[in-house]
Amino acid sequence: MIFLQIAWNNMLRNRRRTLVTLSAMTLGIAVMVFANAFNAGMSQQWADSLINERSGHLQVHHKDYYQYSMSDRKRVLIHETDRVVATIRQHPHVVAVMPQAVLAGLVGNEESSVAFYGIANGLEMLDAALPEHRVLAVEGDALSKEHPDGVMLGKTLAKELGVTIGDEVIVLSSTASGDQGSALVTVRGLLQAKDNADFERSVMICGLSQQIREDLLDIGAEATNLVIRLDDTRFIPEVVTWLNQRFQEQGMPYVVEAWDNEKHFTFLTGIFNTISMIIMLILSLIVGFIISNTLLMSIFERIREVGAMRAVGMENGQVYRFFYWEYLLISSIGGALGLAAGVALIGIGQHTGVSISDGIFAEVRPVLEISNLLVSFLLPFSLTAVAALFPIRSSCRLSVVESLNYN
Repeated sequence: MIFLQIAWNNMLRNRRRTLVTLSAMTLGIAVMVFANAFNAGMSQQWADSLINERSGHLQVHHKDYYQYSMSDRKRVLIHETDRVVATIRQHPHVVAVMPQAVLAGLVGNEESSVAFYGIANGLEMLDAALPEHRVLAVEGDALSKEHPDGVMLGKTLAKELGVTIGDEVIVLSSTASGDQGSALVTVRGLLQAKDNADFERSVMICGLSQQIREDLLDIGAEATNLVIRLDDTRFIPEVVTWLNQRFQEQGMPYVVEAWDNEKHFTFLTGIFNTISMIIMLILSLIVGFIISNTLLMSIFERIREVGAMRAVGMENGQVYRFFYWEYLLISSIGGALGLAAGVALIGIGQHTGVSISDGIFAEVRPVLEISNLLVSFLLPFSLTAVAALFPIRSSCRLSVVESLNYN
């Protein structure tokens, strides 16, 4: 307890230096807390967008889908769709199941044609499975079970073809049996996904109507995959495990994957997390350098005191503890102030939103996480603990005589 009291008095001895140190540590930790919360907010916002607009929480497909989806599409279709859907719906957290088919080929008119990647959604369950799918329609009308005809084209894709809403286009695609399928369809609306430029350049979305099933896909009542919506994202691991076990028990050759297997999302969130970690390390090193420098000045101002303490029998270990109490006090106060300031910034950000673009991140709401607070405090705290060793060790290397005669 005596060491703590001495450390407190030493902090008050040079209030300006203590204030500068606390300010730097508070600012550094506050920035770390807010940066991590902002990164979490971007990831959460992007995840919600993908789940509600395009992918759902889970996707069911044939276990060999990735191996044969291009060479033998008929082999990897979901057969007995009604039976599979009934199995899925047995889980209490499943809200909706929507059949979906994937197609690819050429879309064009008399003047030009462009390769496309297509998604045909079962319109009966579209609103329940993807409640925000209409957000993608920036012009025209979104598809619905009341208005199932026509197709939606990516905005850039439509521009390349020179078509607009109401124009007719010819769609060519290989069927499940390998034959050539074709259909004359009307452009109903234009799509824009502000987080993915490739989506706008190549995607066509349509309803899984009889025309699409028979003329383009030749799949009958089957589907390429099933989109599942849950009542809460927290239950994704539980439902994935449960469904995969049920499929295996019933001899169904299907697997369930979570929405976050989407490669574009995984790639960019990895980049964001790496940038966030680099920022944290840089700020932690800066905070560590400042505290180390503060302790260094404090120690060398009191070299004679150290010599006097050692002269009356204080061991080096006690000297270490003497100065470490001062470090712990400064770090604890600075860390607490930094966390409080960071939480305050997050609160402001959640209330007002933070805009960094006019796209999907037009209004990011930072997310407060306990893990964020712990890492933002413990990382600089640990680094500064190491940094504090050097000035303390330097003072203990001097002999008692050198310390007492130090100027």
